[in-house]
Amino acid sequence: MADNIILETESLSKHWGGIKALDDISLQFHDRQLHGVVGPNGAGKSTLLNMLCGTLKPTSGCILHKGERIEGIKPWKFVRRGIGRSFQKTNIYIDVTCLENCAVAAQRRFAGSFNLFASRHTNKLVREAAEKALHQVGLADRINTIAAEISYGEQRQLELAMVLATDPCILLLDEPMAGMGHEESQRIIELLGELKQTYCIVLV
Repeated sequence: MADNIILETESLSKHWGGIKALDDISLQFHDRQLHGVVGPNGAGKSTLLNMLCGTLKPTSGCILHKGERIEGIKPWKFVRRGIGRSFQKTNIYIDVTCLENCAVAAQRRFAGSFNLFASRHTNKLVREAAEKALHQVGLADRINTIAAEISYGEQRQLELAMVLATDPCILLLDEPMAGMGHEESQRIIELLGELKQTYCIVLV
């Protein structure tokens, strides 16, 4: 199992003045496994995810991806290394199509620059990545639907598709079923069961 460690923290801490959000956390996350992070509000769960994806820099300690220290690199480099993050609150572009949402996310994985004023999904590689991600989460029939017109549960699926479009090897998911009803939650549970066959999942 030790050879299967893809992401690791050693004595990871995050302090704001006298407030210790996280203190001396050492964890190991294995490839193709689902790991649960459980705790009450204010326990530091989202802070942990924010450090694992590069949004926050730790006060002390280190983060290793495939054995290499990464806590000091730029956030976009976390994405390029295959570390994808979803958020507790839905984080999508509601006024454009599901395909365009995923295309914006997918372009982060490719080197080179894109014209910010052009339609990104016209680029072949970006479109293919976006379509594949939508298919993975069961939204293949919503490709050309405006995000505001799909259900809340489907919007959560779309957000997950946007993470998958970045071509991750690690999924950091912050309460992906927050605000969902029973039926919608069951769809996400089934989807996570499928995704853990391919990805390392860290689930709050």
